[in-house]
Amino acid sequence: MRTENGPVVSAPAFTILLSICVSISLFFYLSLLAALLISFFAASGWMLVGTQKITSNFMRVFFMILLFCVIFSGMSLTHLAKTSDVPSTVETEGKILMVREWGRRNAALIKTGYGRFVAYMARRGDLQEGAAVRLRGATFDFQRAEEKGGFDEFLYWRAKGAHKKIVVLEIETLSPPSGIYRWRIFLEKRIRDVLPERTAAYMLALTVGVRDRALSDLHTRAGTVHLLAVSGFHVGIVAAFAAFFLRRGLARIIGTSVVVWLYVLFAGAPVGGVRAALMIQICLLAGLFGKPASAFNGVSAAGVLMLLYNPWTYFDVGWRLSILAALFLTALFSFAKENKLALLLASPLVWIVTAGQASLAFGEIPLAGLFINALAVPIFSFLFPLIFLLSLPALLCLPFAELCSGLSEYLLEAWEIFSEIFVQLIPIILKHAPLFSWLSCLLFAAVVLRASGYTRTRSAAVLFLSPFPLLFILRLL
Repeated sequence: MRTENGPVVSAPAFTILLSICVSISLFFYLSLLAALLISFFAASGWMLVGTQKITSNFMRVFFMILLFCVIFSGMSLTHLAKTSDVPSTVETEGKILMVREWGRRNAALIKTGYGRFVAYMARRGDLQEGAAVRLRGATFDFQRAEEKGGFDEFLYWRAKGAHKKIVVLEIETLSPPSGIYRWRIFLEKRIRDVLPERTAAYMLALTVGVRDRALSDLHTRAGTVHLLAVSGFHVGIVAAFAAFFLRRGLARIIGTSVVVWLYVLFAGAPVGGVRAALMIQICLLAGLFGKPASAFNGVSAAGVLMLLYNPWTYFDVGWRLSILAALFLTALFSFAKENKLALLLASPLVWIVTAGQASLAFGEIPLAGLFINALAVPIFSFLFPLIFLLSLPALLCLPFAELCSGLSEYLLEAWEIFSEIFVQLIPIILKHAPLFSWLSCLLFAAVVLRASGYTRTRSAAVLFLSPFPLLFILRLL
């Protein structure tokens, strides 16, 4: 069961992911059947064009992958088309899953027997994540974006599993947070109480996924705000540390899996962190069965699983940026043996690949990020674990706590000063432009083609002879 190169062997999971993304992207414009057919032909063309030599078993594997494409794409479209029958007024009990600042108010995601609701409410200390509540209110549909590129309330909250927003007329706490929520609240309070301001802000972002507004603004100006969002970078560091201290074999696989998933849950299960944890889990399980998995294929499989669980995740900006960066990096590393320079240029290349989506979502991006990330990523891969270790004495009431916290503050302040100087040297802010999207897609396509088993000749031919349909498909990711 071999073909020479080609997506059928090199990246079957990416083909399935591509098929699902194409079908979801067409959901609002075409009928379910039409979207399914187009995704079917996109997956077929992707595999056939990339295959050099057809062997006796090729067609069997080819149609097996296509079968998964059709089934998974159909499941995703069916889920998107499903409507929820929610009354205009409800009185029910539920659990608060998430509380976030929303302008001058808070936005609370509440799980109930009718589904998930979003409530915009005045800030109250008694409404915490994990608390059981009884509420009464009126439900309304989410608003759609008034113009292309504007904030779409409907897509934003559907990606988080919410069906309606609710105007709360009455809400009562039935029981305090329990389980993982209780431990998250305890850790957050402990960090705020015993650590100095700067270290506390970073530790909150790293451990429980709570971002300080001033710290976020600083990193946004530098184009490094992704360092504060728990994603593959942070989960990878945690997994590496866990694997280092655990023995080989089954104990290492189980131990690493437990540590990684506990970390992601403590951080609030952000989409980037979940994607990274799934990828690591897939690779660990593949190694357990003696079949080392391709990292590129592992990222694709993680993306497929997340879309099957909730296809609306496709419209989440965080998921798109995370999956784009992860696919590009793993694709780049998969053939880095041919070109070591690619490894040195990984950080600026990732910036270019994600520039289209980032500038579209946020309106503008700082050019300084193109250069500063080349230093920020390796520095913070060392700095984050160090900050965590320096914070432990204060958190655990150990000796030398003040000395360690002071050193942590000094290191973080030094980075912030350097970052601000760098931003002042390159103060250029780039507005969103179609050029960003096309340049991002072109670079992404070139690398993904090679990782999917396309030869250099075929990759160049596809990019040169059929750039528009290919880039249209790839920019959907």
